[in-house]
Amino acid sequence: MVITLSDILEEIQVGAKQTDPASIKLKKKQEKIREILNKSDAVYENTKFDLGSSNVFVQGSYAIDTAIKHKEYDVDADLGIIFPGNQNLNIREKAFMTLDRELKIDKATVKLKKPCIEIDFMDGYCVDVAVYSGIEPVLDFHNNITRTEKKTDSTPKKLIENLRLELSRDTRKRKIIRLLKHFNNVSFEKLDIEEENKIPSIAITLFIIGQQIDANNLDDMVLEGINKFRDYVYENEYNGPSLPQYRISNTFYKMNNIEDVKKTLDLIFDHVTTKHYSELVSKGIFENISKRKNIKTDNQIIGTLGNE
Repeated sequence: MVITLSDILEEIQVGAKQTDPASIKLKKKQEKIREILNKSDAVYENTKFDLGSSNVFVQGSYAIDTAIKHKEYDVDADLGIIFPGNQNLNIREKAFMTLDRELKIDKATVKLKKPCIEIDFMDGYCVDVAVYSGIEPVLDFHNNITRTEKKTDSTPKKLIENLRLELSRDTRKRKIIRLLKHFNNVSFEKLDIEEENKIPSIAITLFIIGQQIDANNLDDMVLEGINKFRDYVYENEYNGPSLPQYRISNTFYKMNNIEDVKKTLDLIFDHVTTKHYSELVSKGIFENISKRKNIKTDNQIIGTLGNE
């Protein structure tokens, strides 16, 4: 069966401008989180935060409409929470404890991770909550990325605004980003690469947004995008794409083996060059495309695809 890039896009893209049913349900999750943290004594005793609707917001791929299907969840999104004023370093842990206690009633699982609070609602929805404090536009981002709780400068809403603006100037780039993100996920699993050496989605997004894409048809656009990204990594190695004016530093900061990154990009480049797209899609996506085209899948072919 011949699989086209358009076939793949139709299956992997989600969160189209946040008006689809899944995104509407996500907004309800977002509001529930806000309501929990807005209660008196929710985070600190004798304290009530005035968290308006703008204090809890969608960020990441859902915010800029580049989200793709996750292998485990119907929706895997990023939220930001802004606590007003100068807050203590322990506010992230306090917010985690509150969300864990309140959401357990609904059978959700809540984990405190290095950069965020992960909430798995156990209904196909998972959100990573980033905790901020201060006064916009420059906020304190509370995280434990360096194994010590700290605050770092961040401009999350300005970043979203900038990325949306850049994508509005060339909406074709959303297609390239979505496809490369999926190809990256599949190749990463095929090659059995360690998690820290997986190319971050933000790196793919920042790089493609910053490029001029001259090709016109989808196949050539994706080939041009992966070719330029591959050349960039071979030249810059551990210095990943960044956007310093919006407080996004080296997106390859976790990498410890750049050769694994090159292997991933080489694999994607080779299959995009030869248009062997079936080698770059997960089993689930392949099966969904087959069903949509009313074609019986070949188990031998499926066995060569990325696992889902």
